[in-house]
Amino acid sequence: MPSNKRTWQDLSELTGSGEAIKGRDSEFSEPLPIDRILSDKKFSGAGTNRRDFLKFLGFGLGAATLAACETPVIKSIPYVVKPEEITPGVANWYASTYYDGQDYASILVKTREGRPIHIKGNPRFGINRRPDGSKGSINARINSSVLPLYDNERLKGPMMNHGESLMQHSWSDADKAIGAKLADISHKGGRIVVLTHTIISPSTREAINVLRAKYGMALNTGDDALSVQVGGTVDHVQYDTISYNGLVNANAKSFGKRVMPGYDLAKADVLVGVDADFLATWGTTTVASWQYATRRKPDGGAMNKHFQFESRLTLTGANADERTAVKPSELGTIVASLHDQVAAKLGGAKCGAGDASCDAATAKAAEALIAAKGRSLVLCGVNDEGVQVLVNSINWMLGNYGSTIDLDNHTYFNQGDDAAVAQLVKDMNAGKVGALLIAGVNPAYSLPNAAEFKEGLKKVELSVSFSGYADETASLCSWIAPDNHYLESWNDHLPKPGHYALAQPAINKLYDTRQWQESLLAWSGVTKDYYTFIRDVWQAGMTGHTATPVDFTAAWNMSVHNGVYEAYSNQPGQWAFAGDVAAAGAAARKLAEGAGEWQLQVYVKNSIGSGLHANNPWLQEMPDALTKITWDNYITMSPIDMENMGLQTYIGQQSPASVCAVKVGEVEVKLPCVPVPGQKQGTLGIALGYGRGANGEKVGRAAVVTDPDADAPAPVGRNAYPFVQW
Repeated sequence: MPSNKRTWQDLSELTGSGEAIKGRDSEFSEPLPIDRILSDKKFSGAGTNRRDFLKFLGFGLGAATLAACETPVIKSIPYVVKPEEITPGVANWYASTYYDGQDYASILVKTREGRPIHIKGNPRFGINRRPDGSKGSINARINSSVLPLYDNERLKGPMMNHGESLMQHSWSDADKAIGAKLADISHKGGRIVVLTHTIISPSTREAINVLRAKYGMALNTGDDALSVQVGGTVDHVQYDTISYNGLVNANAKSFGKRVMPGYDLAKADVLVGVDADFLATWGTTTVASWQYATRRKPDGGAMNKHFQFESRLTLTGANADERTAVKPSELGTIVASLHDQVAAKLGGAKCGAGDASCDAATAKAAEALIAAKGRSLVLCGVNDEGVQVLVNSINWMLGNYGSTIDLDNHTYFNQGDDAAVAQLVKDMNAGKVGALLIAGVNPAYSLPNAAEFKEGLKKVELSVSFSGYADETASLCSWIAPDNHYLESWNDHLPKPGHYALAQPAINKLYDTRQWQESLLAWSGVTKDYYTFIRDVWQAGMTGHTATPVDFTAAWNMSVHNGVYEAYSNQPGQWAFAGDVAAAGAAARKLAEGAGEWQLQVYVKNSIGSGLHANNPWLQEMPDALTKITWDNYITMSPIDMENMGLQTYIGQQSPASVCAVKVGEVEVKLPCVPVPGQKQGTLGIALGYGRGANGEKVGRAAVVTDPDADAPAPVGRNAYPFVQW
């Protein structure tokens, strides 16, 4: 049957824009003289002499070749005693693990002569490996994570803030000063807070417990009336830059377990995504991507059916079978309509928060879900507790728990608590925090109320950042105790129950840095290094939780070799949905209140991510999967809206993008506008993670560019985090 479907690469090709065609045709303004070369009678193919070769290919190539012949000879000195594991020219591979609070993967690190040069997924072990053992899935951020190891702007040692400048000190000076200050705060009964991203490392949690025992020990007599606190208190607050607070809180209300479930997209015959870009940025993409791919091959068995509801075009939406563009304010109503249509057919309780227009949009998806009961899955990226309770109810009615959703073998990712972070900022401003130790997060840049955080930080007696750069937060702290790069460090991880993973160093430290967990141990009076500490934690765990004796040395060596230790899996439990559907429906309905004509949605790119990797030039150079734009964030808009506003819809070298201002409340940014087919009319999109180093902070060379007007560093893009709402 003939198809009328028309394919095109960009809008200009679709519309046949004369300006675009002219720009395309003149992209290479000086045509290659191929016709003259071929018509030259002196050109005789393989018989061309050296002079003609240089003439035909151009003097530029010849000059480069001749210049290469003048390169000075570098004499290599062989090893006096060659390391047993190194053969010059032959690469070594080491199993390790990557985790930065957002991305996770079991990896293999390629090294040459002791230098890491390449990262790829572990094809044999880890939750991101494909069951057939063909490969381990990773994303661009993990693959390029080797490059910052060699960034010359990494801090070379501990730094103390002297008011106007940062000055490098020795570790002994830093340990003495920080340890004495912690002891003084504890003696006065002050509060010490460790602020981190979600911690999935058992040994890191134990190191925090050691710090708590040192500076916040409580005497418990068994009688609450007689129990007393000796010294101060030590609290651990987890802050995820990209929040999943609504989802994990909804699971706590629905099932009594505040966790991120394990999802199996490979088992889903019907998949519905609501603003969840699970192939690029939402959830554990290194797992979801390969699971999804197994069900999208026509020759690989039955393909799944994928429905997607979203405002802007995402990589996941572009792969969907049926995609519906909706405004951000309509997402809650879409979920409510889907919920009530499923409930009507399966005899569940309705929430009553849908409407007729959304019912029509979701009717086909609801029918497909019901037909695939027990073999379906609904995923939602809306960070709202009420909406996520409705999603849980839909999946519960469809019988997806125990099939495509696993609460027993959940993940330990995304445990950040927005309410705890908001309370911390209030306590800092009220002078209730004596010391703040910050690891893996940059709240002075990424918090929606970053200005309040900065003001509160001034009232904290001791602030220590473990950042490897003098970034937006670290540059405001009393001390910077720079952490190692992860390829210089030992670490352990527990991504899901019973699934342990190890990270091992692939190179000696390049600078005088120290792993932040080892700094906690040093300030707690523990003299052992972190490698020994991890081994002790593992040995205690294996000895105390197994029915049969374990040869720890053999188990440890195998774990280092594989990068993973599979201890156990939880058996299926009995779960019952206990969420309040009516209250959830009312909360979902509130998302549509106060919606204006224009609606803004902030999002995360699959290159820069949350902004943690903005100093990586490989990621800055990586074209966006859909717009193909590099080195910037911008305002995405519907092409129809841009035409109606008279904005430039063709963007080329001679046709710069129109610049618009977006203002929400008191926050305003100016950015170029880019047309994105498939985006809902009346909506705007701006990527997070840009605008680093706006005040001259040392965040890495690739995160800033030189402003030609001021001849000074300027940020790449603009910071959109002030638009985020909790």
